[in-house]
Amino acid sequence: MNNSELQAIRKLLMLDVREAAEEIGKVSVRTWQYWESGRSKVPVDIEVEMNTLLEVRLERMRAIDDQLSALPEGQKLRLPYCLSFEQYLTANLGSTKTLWRMDQGIAALYYTEGVAELY
Repeated sequence: MNNSELQAIRKLLMLDVREAAEEIGKVSVRTWQYWESGRSKVPVDIEVEMNTLLEVRLERMRAIDDQLSALPEGQKLRLPYCLSFEQYLTANLGSTKTLWRMDQGIAALYYTEGVAELY
């Protein structure tokens, strides 16, 4: 994985650099910035973790697509959109900021595509 791919995935997951460094890399912000700038090579374990997160995102989206296909024509799916991590945790005990951000991005995508309402 090159530096641009790392940054693209991070942004797709709606993580800022600090969150990615803390949650995924368990490294300093500067280290993550070095990876994204190309100054340092992206470690293999980070590449694996980022690709795993992309798979998790796709699985979550497939589940939503299945729910959408079961709805009557024109009916929108209702998706939660938690404005804070604390609010997300009340419904998803033991979750992570990474999954919160991922779910927020997915909900926003389906909302902007006009197939979901947010609550």
